[in-house]
Amino acid sequence: MTRYPTLFRWSGCLLTSGVIVAFVLAVVVLWTTVQPGCTHVVIERLPSLDGSWVAVIDEYTCDVGLFSTDITAEVHLLTTKPPLQDIDLLGVDTGGNADERPRLVWSAPNMLRVTVPVQSFLKVLTSSLSDSGFV
Repeated sequence: MTRYPTLFRWSGCLLTSGVIVAFVLAVVVLWTTVQPGCTHVVIERLPSLDGSWVAVIDEYTCDVGLFSTDITAEVHLLTTKPPLQDIDLLGVDTGGNADERPRLVWSAPNMLRVTVPVQSFLKVLTSSLSDSGFV
């Protein structure tokens, strides 16, 4: 059996320790850069024809780990006159693609047309707006 000089053994340990410390530091830096949590951005605000409602598209970006991010666009209706209401209509999993976001068009003061891509994963947030005067 070949016996290596003491210097070789120490340099091998130092090299291995250096690689381990570098790996741990890289993981810590990545984790602090991409911390789990959500951010919120208003993409579009579209007032109704009579100004009593505002349709809003919000985009939520949620980091759920180092390699996973959920991006959802949600459509809300807000009243501008009392009693104030905030109605969540639907959400679409966009994956960050602007083409996958809902499109909004007011057809009448109380009729909002929401267009979503054909192959969308929808999250319907409300099923009835009859109490709010919407068709």
